[in-house]
Amino acid sequence: RALYTPAIDGYDKRFDAPVPFDPDKARALLKEAGYPDGFTVTLTCSNTQPADSLCQAAASMLARVGIKVKYQPMPFNNLTPKVTSRELTFYALGWTPSTDAEGVLVPLAHTPNAAGDGDYNAGRYSNAKVDALIDKARSELDPTRRYAMLNDAMAIADEDAAYVTLTYRSVYWAMRDKVKTKPRPN
Repeated sequence: RALYTPAIDGYDKRFDAPVPFDPDKARALLKEAGYPDGFTVTLTCSNTQPADSLCQAAASMLARVGIKVKYQPMPFNNLTPKVTSRELTFYALGWTPSTDAEGVLVPLAHTPNAAGDGDYNAGRYSNAKVDALIDKARSELDPTRRYAMLNDAMAIADEDAAYVTLTYRSVYWAMRDKVKTKPRPN
């Protein structure tokens, strides 16, 4: 549910619980939103693995509740410019920050602005509380307070259903026993 994995510094375990699978509730929410028969949407994804398989699976799952998906795979190098120019509103993109949640929340969850925040926020998600928490965390020197602000910002974005996290990718490291390093999450 968080846009970052448990490998990120300051990760909060409140994001561990998956959203319950409830297709009846999804259909009821669609009806409440004025789409009793669902709707059609284009899902744009990278044509490389694992994104291609994840997007095809997501399209199939959405069809089960009445959302018809036109799947549009494309090379990753063609996908990212479409995301940053905000040509797309429904897409899949993998993202792993190198240290803590700031590296994902600023580009994805912050309201886009002239300073470059929200560069990958193609859906134009905007929440003033999320922005304020992210901005305050960016200058907070105490790691505990910083992580709490970033996780609170993520919790609000999660409650808003700003993004849907499909999976966390696991990256495995192997090294000789004489090599000592803390692997970075990305």
